[in-house]
Amino acid sequence: MDIKWLETFLKIYDLDGYTAAAEALNMSQPGVSKQMQKLESELGAPLLRKEEGHLRLTEAGRKVYETSRAIVEQWKNLSKTLGLQAGQLAGKLHIGSSTIPSKHLLPGYLSQFHTLYPNVELAVTVNDSGVIVDHLRHHHLDVGIVGKQPSTPDLLSIEIANDHLVVIGHKRRLEQRSWRDGPFILRESSSGTAEAANMALSELGIDKNMVTCIAHTNDSDLIITMVSADMGFAIISDLEWRSLEKTTPIHVFHTFLAERPFYVVAHRDHMADALPKAFVALCCTP
Repeated sequence: MDIKWLETFLKIYDLDGYTAAAEALNMSQPGVSKQMQKLESELGAPLLRKEEGHLRLTEAGRKVYETSRAIVEQWKNLSKTLGLQAGQLAGKLHIGSSTIPSKHLLPGYLSQFHTLYPNVELAVTVNDSGVIVDHLRHHHLDVGIVGKQPSTPDLLSIEIANDHLVVIGHKRRLEQRSWRDGPFILRESSSGTAEAANMALSELGIDKNMVTCIAHTNDSDLIITMVSADMGFAIISDLEWRSLEKTTPIHVFHTFLAERPFYVVAHRDHMADALPKAFVALCCTP
């Protein structure tokens, strides 16, 4: 469950429309609809219905609306309280991140956190999602941002952002019959991108074990370099692609429609500590 889904639901009903809610939340209308679909799917019941041109709450919607209002209000109060403690918090926060969020999400969070808590020293580790999750489980890190939701119950994980995967290759490959023929340069299996890529290929009926692979690496920059040298195709984050599309001879050959979420993760034992709690609250603040 993502608290942003609850805020979106409240805004849709309060403003009597998806378009108005999208404008108020600075989101696209499809993004608002997607969050609403996820919330209803998670709860297993429709929350809104159309009646005489206006949105009305269903029976389940009325219960969820009141509860959501209370949860969001408590969350805002918590964020405000943590903000008031900005001058008081100090110490060292050990943060881990997988490759893609370390480049495209973490810098913004670090900047905001440092502004709020200038007396906190930040120690950042970057590695594959599986490695970061393992470090969190064994208390080597306080908090992390990864592209693969951990399945272990001792870790708290909250979705904070979404991405898509794309197939990239050198522009010269446009003459090739199909990108499905490869060859591919792939991420190591412990990365969130690799797991998401395998699922995306499977949805297209492509067996990952039958894909021609010429190299595996956990270095996303090396993958970009190898694709730029026309060594093969790769499946990367759309966030990564958008940061380099104007500076390389690379072309997008396919865009996977399925969303790939990113999560802020912390050991539940650490959530009683002020620093991890403050960082998680910041990542979850709209």
